[in-house]
Amino acid sequence: MTEASTELILQRLDQFKDVISDQNARLTAIEKAISITAVQETEITHINEQVSSIWRKYDNAFGPNGAISKSQDEIKKDLTVSLSRQWTAIGFIFVLIGALKIWG
Repeated sequence: MTEASTELILQRLDQFKDVISDQNARLTAIEKAISITAVQETEITHINEQVSSIWRKYDNAFGPNGAISKSQDEIKKDLTVSLSRQWTAIGFIFVLIGALKIWG
């Protein structure tokens, strides 16, 4: 082998060394990105579970059979009964006033 061909081989080896070093840096960056993505995926899954839990609680509270809906129904029934009693009392008062005017 001549000295020129040896020099050429050494240059090529240096170039390969630079290419391999560059590829190693790129692989390290890809590895970091994949690690970050995996952590983010775990966090997204956790957030999705929390959102689902919140929606279940909302549905339990405000759904057709939810606690607040049942409370509203009970309040409406109580209000209806209370108003009917008040109108009965008002009617009775008018009857008494009318009776007092007639026989009074």
